[in-house]
Amino acid sequence: MRITGLFLSRFAIALWMALAISFLMLLMSNAPSVPNNAPFASLSIREKSSIVHLPNRIFRCVSENKQFECQTEIHNRLLQVNLSHSNQHQFGDYQFSGCNAFYDGKSIDCENRGSTYAPVIAQIYEVKNLDLTASELRSLQQQYWGINLLSQLGEVRLFWISSGLSVAAGLIAASFTWQCPNKLTKIFSSLFCGFGASQSVGGVVWHLPFDGVIAYGIAPSTLILIVIAISIISGIVIAITTLFLLARRTDPMLTALLGFGSGLGVFGLSRQVLSWKVREILDFIRLTFGLETSTMSPSILQALIIAVALALAIAAATLLWSRTNRSIKSFMLLSNGFGSVAVVSSFFVLLLLGLGYAD
Repeated sequence: MRITGLFLSRFAIALWMALAISFLMLLMSNAPSVPNNAPFASLSIREKSSIVHLPNRIFRCVSENKQFECQTEIHNRLLQVNLSHSNQHQFGDYQFSGCNAFYDGKSIDCENRGSTYAPVIAQIYEVKNLDLTASELRSLQQQYWGINLLSQLGEVRLFWISSGLSVAAGLIAASFTWQCPNKLTKIFSSLFCGFGASQSVGGVVWHLPFDGVIAYGIAPSTLILIVIAISIISGIVIAITTLFLLARRTDPMLTALLGFGSGLGVFGLSRQVLSWKVREILDFIRLTFGLETSTMSPSILQALIIAVALALAIAAATLLWSRTNRSIKSFMLLSNGFGSVAVVSSFFVLLLLGLGYAD
């Protein structure tokens, strides 16, 4: 039975890695890159009710006479987009005053459809009246299927996919920890506790009244660095003490004292995970099934999340203090499960923001 469980856990790890790498490659290969490719985030072609998104990497752009001239070939015919800018145009400022487009030498409509972060603020354009046939549009969609799939999914569904991957990572980590507790799982458990503790300490320190400190001449930028340093140092200390408690038996009073820090780490992890995932689940129910989920006030919801996280933190500290094989495994299951979800979620949030898929 244990061999079967380990095989399934390893298969789940391999499957998760394949899915995560595929998702990452899809995001990375279709992310807009301004100004490396073109001075706009993306351009789409609209023909009646059909729309095809084109990646900005396929355009060749030059800047002269107060305008950018960008060109690409669509079905062996030249698509040219001219974007006008003022004398104040500078690197990193891609806000244009006009757009003129031509397809196969014929003037076509070009419209500004807003802006996005890619990874600087850049505009989105749409061209019309290219007189492309339905088969030509389908061919373009197939050729640039990645960006069209991502545009169809949208920001919300991309976050749902990343959430699914992060929750799956947490379940796999918890299962593997329970079936195969070893030095590696203890190290990860300690690191996750340190990460959670740094989040908790940073949140508390950040909300302290600093008006009196600033009055003594400490710059806000310096204050930010101090808060970050306190958070990092707290995380390192708690990671080390957690690893110490997992590695050897010590005095019960010292275990209880040091276990408080480990519990603080589990509190930070579980609070972060519950705060993100509960809201995403409520949004999923509202958007998918059309059910109203806003009957509970945000303050009550936050209080419930804190109460659950506090209960998990107390349970984690108690398990660590009990010092039996089963309680140690249970503690590592909690920390590795919630820690994997928190770290993977943070990674995907930063990635989606950094690549310009969310703002």
